Amino acid sequence: MVAHGNAAGHPWVHRLRTARTPGCRLVCFPPEGASATFFLQLAQSIARPVEVLGVQYPGRRDRRHEPPVTSVTELADRVSAELDRTDLPIALLGHGLGAAVAFETAVRVERAGHRPLALFASGAPSPSRLGTPAYLDTGEFTQPTRSPAPTPLTTLRDDQRATETYRWHPANRVSCHILAMVGDTDPAAPHAPAWREVTSGWFELQLFAGGHGYLTSFVSTVANTVSERITTLCPG
Repeated sequence: MVAHGNAAGHPWVHRLRTARTPGCRLVCFPPEGASATFFLQLAQSIARPVEVLGVQYPGRRDRRHEPPVTSVTELADRVSAELDRTDLPIALLGHGLGAAVAFETAVRVERAGHRPLALFASGAPSPSRLGTPAYLDTGEFTQPTRSPAPTPLTTLRDDQRATETYRWHPANRVSCHILAMVGDTDPAAPHAPAWREVTSGWFELQLFAGGHGYLTSFVSTVANTVSERITTLCPG
């Protein structure tokens, strides 16, 4: 695992929150059109001894000169290679597109023998629903999630392409706990309960008032929920 967030040579993860003696790490995957700083407020609201890292996809902010990656599975391959060297238990959190990348990353991390503590899937349908006509017809990802910094339209389109071309393979399941969180008017809401289909572990669904961008209105609530779950699951 990278030791210094966005230190030179480790562009994939940025440290958003430090902890004096962290018991585990929370790795956050941004939504379509956003960068790692999307989770900065949430990271600062975490009250437990948890180090928070934000994934930085190519093609934005400090990686804006790199060609984008338009494949969920390729993104997961690259991130999981970084996490394979972690020296602490990890939990994963993703919003929108980030939830799909976080899930595929969890699949790879588990295959490498490092079962995540939990996967927090926010504002997204189950991977088993992404790519289906019933879901794509909703057009959820045509509206970008509000981000702390503007994102070029081309970046948003690249992220949409990653979502639209992603297909879940039935063999890709995890055993870690999954907490799905979604706004009650989000087009993803009807498809969020299906997250229980992709894990053999504990599953929970939480609904919030709002749409795809509900997270920006409930940062403290989500941070508290995530902190509590991680504290319960983190060894020691």
